[in-house]
Amino acid sequence: MLKLHTSIENRIKDKISYLDKRIAFLQEQRKKLKSDLRKRDEKKALIKKAQNRARYLVRKHDFLHIDYYDYSYWVDSDSPVHVNDGSWDEDGKHYIDAGDRHIHEEDDNSHWLDIVWVCERIVSDVINK
Repeated sequence: MLKLHTSIENRIKDKISYLDKRIAFLQEQRKKLKSDLRKRDEKKALIKKAQNRARYLVRKHDFLHIDYYDYSYWVDSDSPVHVNDGSWDEDGKHYIDAGDRHIHEEDDNSHWLDIVWVCERIVSDVINK
């Protein structure tokens, strides 16, 4: 009887030990998941601000255009600072490479971070000229 009692106590201790380890692991996973979700939410907020900022700049400045074609965006300017004879002045000091102005759409909308960067650079070139 004593041997059976000890055996049951050992199994209970083993089970408690296992459950304690499992709880510790799950709490660590929960912490990591919370951190990942917080980072994702911060990135989403940053992207939303960039999207709103880009749209604001396009509304505010007549020379700035964003066009969407087949899963990519083009950011263009009609300003004489950038355009020479109807096309971008590749020899001008304010030339922005077509590769920078052509932005591919990303699943997480992070392309808006690049779009707003190009828009702000174009506006800065025109205002500071």
